[in-house]
Amino acid sequence: MRFLPALPTPEGLPEPEKGEHEVLALYSAYRSEKNKGREATRKNRKKLLLQMLGYYTVIFSLMFVISSFLGVRSANLSVIVIYIVLMPLLLARLIRYLGPTAIQSGKQGIRLHWAHFFKTYSSPWIPWQNIDYASSDTYQSLSMKFYGMDSSTSLDITVDVSNSEKAVKDFVGKLWLFGLHHKKPTSHSRTIRLDLGSFINQDDIPAFVASIKHFLPEESFDKSISEKLTEGGDRSYTEIWLEQFDGTRASQLLEPLPPDSVVGGGKYKIIQILAAGGHAVTYKGETTDTDNSLPSKTIALKEIVLPVAGGAQIRKRALENVKREAELLQKLDHEQIVHCLDVFSEGHKAYICLDYIDGFSLRRLITESGPMEETGVLKLAGQMADILGYLHSQSPPLLHRDFTPDNLMLKPDGNLVLIDFNVAEQREGFETSTVVGKHSYIPPEQFRGKATIQSDIYALGCTLHWLLTAEDPEPITASHPKNTKPDVSDATDDLVAHATAPDAQARFKTVGEMLAHESLADLEIESPSA
Repeated sequence: MRFLPALPTPEGLPEPEKGEHEVLALYSAYRSEKNKGREATRKNRKKLLLQMLGYYTVIFSLMFVISSFLGVRSANLSVIVIYIVLMPLLLARLIRYLGPTAIQSGKQGIRLHWAHFFKTYSSPWIPWQNIDYASSDTYQSLSMKFYGMDSSTSLDITVDVSNSEKAVKDFVGKLWLFGLHHKKPTSHSRTIRLDLGSFINQDDIPAFVASIKHFLPEESFDKSISEKLTEGGDRSYTEIWLEQFDGTRASQLLEPLPPDSVVGGGKYKIIQILAAGGHAVTYKGETTDTDNSLPSKTIALKEIVLPVAGGAQIRKRALENVKREAELLQKLDHEQIVHCLDVFSEGHKAYICLDYIDGFSLRRLITESGPMEETGVLKLAGQMADILGYLHSQSPPLLHRDFTPDNLMLKPDGNLVLIDFNVAEQREGFETSTVVGKHSYIPPEQFRGKATIQSDIYALGCTLHWLLTAEDPEPITASHPKNTKPDVSDATDDLVAHATAPDAQARFKTVGEMLAHESLADLEIESPSA
């Protein structure tokens, strides 16, 4: 069973059954459209104003012509027009707000849930045998065009209503109320259109797609889904793993190695597990020397399971992605970025050998010890800015895209070390093709697959919010730690809010500009790279 780990199950929603392909994902079409519309409105404010003026000019012109022709008083006609024209528009927005809040997929089929303040409702299960086809498409609705939004990617699920129970048929027939229908129904089928941008946690998309692929016959699952999810660039290892992994062997391959195991042709010995999750395990280990001529060195070994299905090309592509992470680390020279020592593969697993960092992640530190003092947070902010400044100064700039408390280690001497580059990208342009990172630390442009230097700055600001409050920030919202912790100074609150502005134009342009902020400008910040 998979459910968003960072968000509680909304009250009233059922707990999904336990199982590898049981998925319950939070979904909000309204919030997705609102966030995209807000940003598009900022970009196209003048164009939108002219459109609205034109829209209302046409309405009131028609009012005048009709009232003159019919001899009806304009005031009365105005009231009629407001109810006939404007109220349906407002009702449409309200219905979108009251749309589904979660989507569930499992062995029984697919169903939607509504968990609102006044009522909780779950739709009937749509059995897999009633689903004809699952495909993907790129679309742009009329409202998206009106607000100047970019096109979005959909997951289209076609249901055979002619062969469905009455409850399923009635439910699918009413989905047009919530904008969840495809515009081309037939006499025997209806298509449910899910906007992938409306999934609250974008990391749930591959799991949801993998669930559908697992339960549907192969001929009913269009390969366009995988293509649309990765359109325009290299596929991430996680996507390949979720799509191609053989679930029968997954538990066997993911079983951690016991202490004293050796890998790398006998070069490395496992001491203990440091972390495990998803498709990877990290161990504490040490180098070995059969001649005993060299002292052993403590290391960290990142073990990654390679796909066992899909043929040699898929396996090769996955291994290349692992090697890319190692190559990125090997060419970097900064005391606060973990150093890669080796990369190799054995059987169905790949390994990256890294320097061992003695310390705690900022996630674990705050979870166990509580919020940090403001002065200490600002000193760490200077170190984070120094690390990002180094990455962004590369040619072309290196975008980390996952600069979070989980990937920053604090050593006993007070220095930070950045440890994970699994989703980093180095591009001539700033556009990236996949959505990666933890949802509370991702700015709007990164959700659309267009990360920039300012996307890393947004994540830095969110990390500061975590350090100050011990709470993850609200996604896609300017963070104000002072709202949670009143003793935070106005200057520091402004620093975090400025760094996490949803509109990239209102954000710091560079880490240098951020360091010039009043809360950091007069602070003596020592950095190993200084």
